[in-house]
Amino acid sequence: MCGVGSLSSRAGWLCSRPGQQYVLAAVLLVCGSAPAFGQAKVSSRYTPQLLAWHSLLYRVVWLENEASTFESRGKSGTYLRALVGRQAGLTAQEEATLKSIASDWRGTDLTILAASKSLIVEGARGPTSPTLQALASQRLQNLTNHVSQAQAAFGPRFRALDIYAHISVTVGNRGAPTSH
Repeated sequence: MCGVGSLSSRAGWLCSRPGQQYVLAAVLLVCGSAPAFGQAKVSSRYTPQLLAWHSLLYRVVWLENEASTFESRGKSGTYLRALVGRQAGLTAQEEATLKSIASDWRGTDLTILAASKSLIVEGARGPTSPTLQALASQRLQNLTNHVSQAQAAFGPRFRALDIYAHISVTVGNRGAPTSH
């Protein structure tokens, strides 16, 4: 079985058997890069911290969805559901809190994206459309608000989770943070 240490104890993941290193590396690559399909462009107003958190929150929601897909096919989704919590060294309560924040963020984000897409279909263009610019600002504010919620919920542990968010973007995307 692969042992994943908490972020505070080590900044890597060690496996007891050599073959598992490849499985874990494949999972990390898939979890970090698979959500890249159908991504929206990121405004230059996103800071590296917000990009890391965008990626983390998206990945949390994506892993939950993938776990549900596995379970609908009769397979276990337990590993995927607990992946971020294990990697970041979260307690069960902290993991549930992060999942709740991520789910709420994604619901609002999808609503804003749907409004943007319908404006684009009607012919609006980003640089010239005040409405699209306002929606882009709302999207950024939504992310900022949810990072603030995480900071309030995690208190002093937020710093460790923030470091994990940055490390996981680098590991999962080979140093090229992306938006979803």
